[in-house]
Amino acid sequence: MKIEVAKKILESLNPSEIERLEMAHWRYMHFIDIIDDPNPEDVDQAKEDRKAYGQLCTPSVFDVENSIQFMMNITGLPRDYCEAWSEHDFFETYGVSSEDVEKQDHI
Repeated sequence: MKIEVAKKILESLNPSEIERLEMAHWRYMHFIDIIDDPNPEDVDQAKEDRKAYGQLCTPSVFDVENSIQFMMNITGLPRDYCEAWSEHDFFETYGVSSEDVEKQDHI
């Protein structure tokens, strides 16, 4: 997804939907166990999520497609919302779109 498309989608969402996407994103990060020093509540939630969504778990490896599927399951929001959030988060984290990274073959 192009970052411009992701931004337009996210701008169209209400604050509750944005909050749900952010919460689901961080649950996924705990789910795949790449958060240093998580609090006990998050550890317990991650254990439950691994039982419920084990097919999406790739420990210590961020998988974009699994992340999007996980967020869809957690939030009940459409794929394009979850994909837009994923692209937005990638851009905010790395300062470059995933599309540009694919063209360059590295971050």
